[in-house]
Amino acid sequence: MSQPHDHEAGYKHRSTDKFLNYFKREVMDMCIHEGLHQINLLSPAETKIAQAEYMAQKSGQKKLEETNKKIIADGFKPTTTIFQT
Repeated sequence: MSQPHDHEAGYKHRSTDKFLNYFKREVMDMCIHEGLHQINLLSPAETKIAQAEYMAQKSGQKKLEETNKKIIADGFKPTTTIFQT
């Protein structure tokens, strides 16, 4: 807690990096104690993907599947089944 009244009811909480790291560690410890699978919240993700790239992949895969259905209905074999950006 960075301010004297951060822990008291009725006062506005100010979240700091130190508090968030402590909170993440506590959540991870509680999950381990309860036997739940928990990812490491303190280390950055190995591969990051932007929201725009995720949405492009999702919509592109959906369109590709629709196109492949038409190709299969015509009696042909689709060249690819996985959308790549």
